[in-house]
Amino acid sequence: MISEKRIKELIAESLEKVKEFDSSYKKMKIHDSTILLGDKSELESIAFTVFITQLEEKIEAEAGIDYSLDLSEILEGDSKAAKSPDLSLEMMARGISRHLAATPKKS
Repeated sequence: MISEKRIKELIAESLEKVKEFDSSYKKMKIHDSTILLGDKSELESIAFTVFITQLEEKIEAEAGIDYSLDLSEILEGDSKAAKSPDLSLEMMARGISRHLAATPKKS
């Protein structure tokens, strides 16, 4: 099981890869309230795709499972996230943590 704190670290590491991939994101600040998806997000669609791919690979390596990030599943049960037009780093980490807890590990 990956802790929510560790998931936040994996998200931050994945965002750092985006910054390496595209220098226009070098000034992007990474913290709990960083908006990853929505009108206030700094990430364009290609950068968001790179970010998600990096994050899925990191989660798979750390958790030892095949993992595909499904935003509808990770937001399920989070009333605050469901009401927000934007998805923050903190909301995503909380949702992934909850989703991973419900995902059976390969044996």
